[in-house]
Amino acid sequence: MNMNISDEYTVYGDPYNDKDTFILIGFEKYDCNINIINVLIALFTKSKYVHTEIIYIEHGRLVMMSASQYSDNVRKRWHKLNTNWEYYRMKVDEKFISNMLEFFKIVKHCKYDYLGILGFILFNKDRSDKWFCSEFVSNILKINSYKPMWCLEPSEISPGKLGNLLNIDSEDNRLNILKKYFKSFI
Repeated sequence: MNMNISDEYTVYGDPYNDKDTFILIGFEKYDCNINIINVLIALFTKSKYVHTEIIYIEHGRLVMMSASQYSDNVRKRWHKLNTNWEYYRMKVDEKFISNMLEFFKIVKHCKYDYLGILGFILFNKDRSDKWFCSEFVSNILKINSYKPMWCLEPSEISPGKLGNLLNIDSEDNRLNILKKYFKSFI
């Protein structure tokens, strides 16, 4: 990752409270980045979420990974927490992290699946050489045997449907600890 790194990406405090390892699943809201793809996703899914990422800590920095229409591929980069996103905190183990990083290595050169997003809108077509964001995140949850994903195909899951599966709108599940662990929360 060749990016300028500043304190806004640095993790402060003890995010591994009680020896927990966790990831965040970030959901970008529709109104923060309006483009034709986001308009279509919001329109057809009737959701406020148009993009999702898995966010984890690597060398004391927040890193997000997903398939992204913004970069047209599967990628990872530094992440800055902000109010245009909602975050779901998920306790995971080291095997989950290992599986997640291994899966990323396999698909990191794949392109964004513009036609694949029609799978959760109109029809279902799974393609292993291209990915869209919620398909990528859902696949990582499925290969790690996350229970709500057992009977679902990742290619059928939109960002909004993933948020519903994780029950992100529940006050108990919203990540209210951001200011405690991260210095720069906008």
